[in-house]
Amino acid sequence: MESPSTALPLATNEYTVNTTTTGEVAIALTAAGLARVNAVDATSERTIEAKLSFTVSAITGDPNVAVPAVVNDVVLTQSTTPTTDPSTPPPGTPETTPPTETKPKSFFGNVKLTKTGENAAGETAKLAGASFQVYRCTSATQLGDMIDGFSGTTNANGELFITGLQANNYQNGAVLDPSTKYCLVETQAAPGYELLTKPIEFELIADLSGSDTVPTVNLLAEIENVQANAGFNLPLTGGKGVAIILGAGLILLIAGGAYYLMQRRES
Repeated sequence: MESPSTALPLATNEYTVNTTTTGEVAIALTAAGLARVNAVDATSERTIEAKLSFTVSAITGDPNVAVPAVVNDVVLTQSTTPTTDPSTPPPGTPETTPPTETKPKSFFGNVKLTKTGENAAGETAKLAGASFQVYRCTSATQLGDMIDGFSGTTNANGELFITGLQANNYQNGAVLDPSTKYCLVETQAAPGYELLTKPIEFELIADLSGSDTVPTVNLLAEIENVQANAGFNLPLTGGKGVAIILGAGLILLIAGGAYYLMQRRES
């Protein structure tokens, strides 16, 4: 019966970490570390584990093109320098073909939004200056958490690209129920236009049938605003327009009162 394994954390003086080479992490045991490992019962399996944290590079290239899967590939190179040659070679014949390894994949995608609205001439125009923020959601009426770092403003062509969102249907090495969605919330309307009345719901679905890509989601002309005040320039409170309207009303009131008095005298 095998005995349960026991984790023995190494002290900081028992190993070194070197990250000077881009894309590589070199971990070496010091003499104290080797002594610690060798002191473990030789009849049991001795395994050294290292936990690494790193930042995923930003997606680059044409945001209109489907994004290929990111393969989480780690190459482990072991290096030992014995002080003396072993007296006898290890038993058995070494394998010539390495075992097949299934490498985990991560899926990320892009969303392209084109903001449009009707202009003063009644024509559909592409609107610049509209800002949006991405939220997790289950529907357009049930928002979840805001996702930091995923926001932007439409350009001169009314377009906004948001890149690098994780696919909705595959996360942490497993297929997910795609009921979890994303929602775009307009936080600032284009100049002269009203904010959208509700968020825009969308999904990024990875193609798991063989292409291993996440097609770009295009949200186009469905996103339309009306102009502020429905295109009418109503006078602001306290402005000259209000004074003119109040003055006209007062004149009508005085004229109506005078007419009423004249009618009473005649009768």
